[in-house]
Amino acid sequence: MEAKKLDETIANADQWEAAQTQLSEDNLEMLQMRMGPDTALLKPSHFINYLFSQQNAPDFAKLFDDTLMDIAISNNDVFAVKTDGGAKVVLFDRLSNYIADDSKRDNFCRAIINKLVEFSFERIFTQKFDFYATIFEYLIKDYNSNSGGKYAEYFTPHAVARIMAEIQVPKAQQGQIKNVSVYDPSAGSGTLLMNVAHAIGENRCSIYTQDISQKSSNLLRLNLILNNLVHSIPQVIQGNTLLHPYHKDGSELKRFDYIVSNPPFKLDFQRLPRRVG
Repeated sequence: MEAKKLDETIANADQWEAAQTQLSEDNLEMLQMRMGPDTALLKPSHFINYLFSQQNAPDFAKLFDDTLMDIAISNNDVFAVKTDGGAKVVLFDRLSNYIADDSKRDNFCRAIINKLVEFSFERIFTQKFDFYATIFEYLIKDYNSNSGGKYAEYFTPHAVARIMAEIQVPKAQQGQIKNVSVYDPSAGSGTLLMNVAHAIGENRCSIYTQDISQKSSNLLRLNLILNNLVHSIPQVIQGNTLLHPYHKDGSELKRFDYIVSNPPFKLDFQRLPRRVG
């Protein structure tokens, strides 16, 4: 999408991926330098069409996973999420590793590529969160019913999040507010944050979050990418907000213009250490 905005030849090509693949290394590097700092840097070998053309290669699952990891490492500065200890969590895992039977991994990765190659991602970034709300709620429900872990995922229904956003940012203020911060100390996949950010304007606010769940932090990161809020990914922290709040101004907790939260009800608050004084 960004390449089409900057290069007329790519924009007018019947197959833009093929047109971009034909660029020399120098011209591709110049094109990427003109892209915004929040844009992923991709090589021709990263494109879905390239992987689709290689799906019958031996050990395709390894090629698929290696491609994901190369994209993640190449864009680590932009898309990595930090833990409260400062470690970086990269954008992708080796996906085929989740298939226990080695003999089925190639077919699993081929099935993914064959679905993705049919789908156009170009309009995604203009759809905003309404396009994804049902998908994210489905995923979180699935985690709740199947994982059963200590930190089972919870979500705020999209209708409730929309009402909360309208209360915090009335229509009369929309488009008028700028340079503000929005915080959620138990962000989950970001339903509340996305609604408030869209009410304010994605380029008019910065998102700050913390959540104890790696699964939720990964979904939130994807949500930020899909909603033109990549600039806020460095403020996404995976960690326990109650025990180790990350966002501070010096020794004091940081203050924010807007705060939303669906509290982490599953935590055993009686076991948390109490502050004296």
